[in-house]
Amino acid sequence: MRAGHRAKVVPPSALDRKGRGVIDVNANSMSTSSIESTIRNFLVTSFGYRGATADLGAEVPLLDQGILDSTAVLEIVQFFEQELGIQVADEEMVPENFGSIARLVTYVNTKKSNN
Repeated sequence: MRAGHRAKVVPPSALDRKGRGVIDVNANSMSTSSIESTIRNFLVTSFGYRGATADLGAEVPLLDQGILDSTAVLEIVQFFEQELGIQVADEEMVPENFGSIARLVTYVNTKKSNN
């Protein structure tokens, strides 16, 4: 840490069970760019070890590139439901909705506009 900078102390209540910071957001009040940023941050934090980077192209096929697998999709579903307040139906867990960052953003926008 650089001199003169303080570490930000995060209370335990602001962490999920994996020790990640909990994002307090409501998808209904978020812009498309905010949604993309939130999703991208989640992917980098959760799947960076699989190649999810902050500069990953929005159209990169996440499933085909091995960045996401079926377990990762379930983690994204949990994130959407807990952090964005979006309910994901089983039949919606398809590559058309989860295949890329752009598709994830479109999916969230569609779900929030239907609420």
